[in-house]
Amino acid sequence: MNNTWLKIKIWTKLVIIGIVSLSVLTFVAANGKNDATVWLWHDHSFNVLELMAGSFIFGILCTLLAKPIYHTLSQIQHLSSKPPEPLPPAPPPISGPVASSGDSMTPASDASMDAPPQS
Repeated sequence: MNNTWLKIKIWTKLVIIGIVSLSVLTFVAANGKNDATVWLWHDHSFNVLELMAGSFIFGILCTLLAKPIYHTLSQIQHLSSKPPEPLPPAPPPISGPVASSGDSMTPASDASMDAPPQS
């Protein structure tokens, strides 16, 4: 019984693919030589199939860009609705003398301040 339903599904898909393919071929044969005048380029004629392909690609690009644009706009709206966060407190200032040799950031000892510089 399962085989029968599988065969029906496969044949239904094949028939639908055949009908769509036949209609596309008929459309291409009927409109392959037709030209359309587009007002954007000073009455330049384009092939109807070229215009359809360009429109299709433009639609795909717009569809792919729609979600990131919407997401960015919602992020901007979310940021503008929240009050700004306060800045973290500044670290306390370093007190006492700092060693001048090397890259060390540790305070210098009192003994090193009294000793003469070595050459």
